[in-house]
Formats: sequence, structure tokens, C-alpha cells
Amino acid sequence: MSQTTFRGRFPLPSHSRPVGEPGPGARRSTYPTRKAREYHHPKPWRTTIDPLGTTAPVPPPAHRTTRPVHCASRIPTRRITDELTHGADPGPATPPPSLTLPTGRAIPQLGFGTYKIAPTDAYDAVSRALDAGYRHIDTAQMYGNEAEVGRAIEASGIPREELFVTSKLDNGNHRPEAAAASIARSLEDLRLASLDLFLVHWPLPTRYDGDVALPWPALEDAYRAGECLAIGLSNYETTHMRAVMDRAAVKPHAIQVESHPYMPNSTILRFAQRHRMVFEAWSPLARGRAPRDPLLASIGARYGAGAAQVALRWAIQRGHVVFPKSVRPDRMAANFDVFGFELAPADMDAINALNEGEKGRTGSHPATMDRM
Repeated sequence: MSQTTFRGRFPLPSHSRPVGEPGPGARRSTYPTRKAREYHHPKPWRTTIDPLGTTAPVPPPAHRTTRPVHCASRIPTRRITDELTHGADPGPATPPPSLTLPTGRAIPQLGFGTYKIAPTDAYDAVSRALDAGYRHIDTAQMYGNEAEVGRAIEASGIPREELFVTSKLDNGNHRPEAAAASIARSLEDLRLASLDLFLVHWPLPTRYDGDVALPWPALEDAYRAGECLAIGLSNYETTHMRAVMDRAAVKPHAIQVESHPYMPNSTILRFAQRHRMVFEAWSPLARGRAPRDPLLASIGARYGAGAAQVALRWAIQRGHVVFPKSVRPDRMAANFDVFGFELAPADMDAINALNEGEKGRTGSHPATMDRM
């Protein structure tokens, strides 16, 4: 079997645009060819990957350390052990199921969120997540960790086509010129030729003269140029989404909002389904509340799963893309291990009954969030 060798440099895609992407006449981004030399730092190690994604025995970089993970779930996962860094091949992790974007491209239903992961911790956290089998990474300009996320992706040696990377527009970049420049910076920081999905992070209805659609033309331009393979919105209410769609030449492909058992945001889920938008849930564990919930724990006991796994499984069965976040390898592995059981309808109904509406919200409200 032929092998591809990566020497600390991210692979630049050479394939043509996927079916459903911008057609003839669209400007094909040449970024980051011009910058590639600046990012190539010869390393005393290299990672060799065959087309199936299995790792050949190689010495690890000094800064990549892994610890044994002991996951209590019933279904075996790809364990993060010292064997991984010393050449033993545990076999590829089973990839999570995918949903289909309106563009026709697949989006993994389970991703790794990087919100509130400090830049100093982001490289190791994303590296461990990739080792655990995650292939969908969610970051944002606002998080301040795009550069470290990009370094971890580059160092992983995972073929670019196996990864799905999402980022989001910062609140201070809504004017079209600023939005376009910030997309270029995100690509540079992430060391990518294109983003799989790029979102407007917040609508900011009390800013920019109330124009929640102000940055959308810049995202459309990036989509046509192939710099963003899908575009969408984050934290937009239905009224905000309609304002964008009324003026959009390219309709949003995805919407990401807070969603968990205590505030499922079902109105926005139904809106997304009507308009063929993928629905993504941030904070699917309600910022630590779900793992401590006695009802979720009791349901999980019947499946040999933890409360957090039950909350994630509930969201997946509702058709969400979810982004659990943890810097602990054992929790990363447990959060990834949610595809070996299915919640019964009665259990789904019991979890649905936890809905508290607005009282259950853990983050800012889109109508009033105005932080720049």
C-alpha cells in the first residue's frame, strides 16, 4: 500500500471542488501556497500515514504526550495509551456518523469544541482529541486559539480531506472589508487553504445600526472563492435568520446555537429543518449541568453509559451536530463513545421533559449580546 509522508507541513488539497460547490468562473483560492514556506519548520521526526489513516511506527515529537485513558463505557473506543506514541497500532477509530450540508458535503455529527480552551492549552487539547478519533474541530476568532488549533492539525499528519474545520467571525469584524480580511487571517492562523464551515458568530442586533446581515456578503464571496466550503450563522434567532435570508444570494448552510436538555431551542431546530440547514448545538452538556443530572444518570445506568453520554446521545438522536469540550483525555474518549447504544422513545420523552425554556439558558441571549 502506498504511503504519504508529512514533514510537519500541512497537505495542500489538490483535488477539484466537490460536487455542489461554486461552479465555473469562481475564483479558486491559492492560499496558502504563498505562505507555505513560512510555516515549514523542519522537525527531527515525521509521521507516516497510509490512505486508511493508520499510523506507522514513528518516534513522537517531544511535546506530544499521552496518558492512559480508562473509559467506563460498554463499547470499546480507540484508547489513548502510551502505545500510540511508541508504535503500536490500535487500528483507526470508528468515525462518527455524518449529516449532509445543503452543499452536498458531509459534516461529522460529533465534533470537538475549543471554547474557553486557552491558547497555551489548545495545542495539546486538539492533539489529544485528534488522537481519540475526533475529525471535526470547532474554533472561532473570538476564542483566540486558531493558531494553536492550526498547529495541532498540521502536526497530526491526518489527511486534510479527513478533517472538518469550523471557525467563526469575531464581533468586531462585521463590516464587509473587515470580515473579508479576518477570513484570510483565520485561514493563515489555521494553516488551511479552505475552511469547511465558517459562521457569523453573533447577530449583534444592538450594534451596526441593527444590520444583522451586514457581514453576509463577505461570507458569500469567500464561499464563491472556495475559501469557505460552507457558510452559516451562529446564535441567530429566527427573526435574525430571516433578515439574512431575505438579502442572501447564498442561503445559510448551518445554524449553531446553544442547545441541551434544559433549553433545546426546538423552535430554531424546526426552522433549520424547514430551510435545510444543519443544526449545531454548542454547550450540549449545559456547561457541566448535564453530567450531574440524576435523571440522566439513572437513564444511563440502564445502558451502561454516563449522564454526559446520555445527554450527547439525546442530541444526536434529535439530529444535532454536537461539540462537547474537555481537556481531559478520559472525558474526550467518553464523549466520543456515544454510538454504541440508542435511547428508547420513553427515555427521549423523559429527557425532553427537562426543558426549562429560557430559564435553562446558560449563555448570552442573542437579542442582547453586544460584546465587541
